[in-house]
Amino acid sequence: MALVERSTPEWSIARIGRIFYIDPFNRDELAGIAALDRLASSWRDYAARRLQSGRIEDWAKRLEGHEAAGD
Repeated sequence: MALVERSTPEWSIARIGRIFYIDPFNRDELAGIAALDRLASSWRDYAARRLQSGRIEDWAKRLEGHEAAGD
């Protein structure tokens, strides 16, 4: 593999991962992710939904094959 282009060097995968999993309610960073037009729409949508709802999405179904108790 070779890096061909880095259109948004300030937005590394490490930074986005930190926001989603370590600092999940950082509104400024989530807004930045939601506005990254080169990022996959599903990732932008996660950020936008989190901003709108103030909640972290339930990953149980995706990770364990079922919904979390009470959902």
